[in-house]
Amino acid sequence: MACVGSISKEYNVSGITFYTSGLKFGGVLYATTGDEVSLTLGSSRIGYTVEGYEASADTLSGTASPYTLTMPSANVTINATSMTLAPSRAMAPLKVHTPSAMLTTGHASAKT
Repeated sequence: MACVGSISKEYNVSGITFYTSGLKFGGVLYATTGDEVSLTLGSSRIGYTVEGYEASADTLSGTASPYTLTMPSANVTINATSMTLAPSRAMAPLKVHTPSAMLTTGHASAKT
């Protein structure tokens, strides 16, 4: 979510909200070139931790949320550069059994 300042004017009929810096329309926040935008970033994937982010244009400032981006004169996409799976979510190694071992370990029953 981006912070573009306080609301300066809101038009309920058209769904446009004007902020001191930028505007919101259709649930999308827009900023102009040179605006500083505050971004709170995180992973929506349960059990994953994002270790870094990058912007498709310009550079993110900061080492943790909220990050700051000075809007360039282009659309910007923010991507996670690396993610790790929390140790509690890591999968246990699989055990492989031969068909005869499955009969003796209780995984299957013999048909008579």
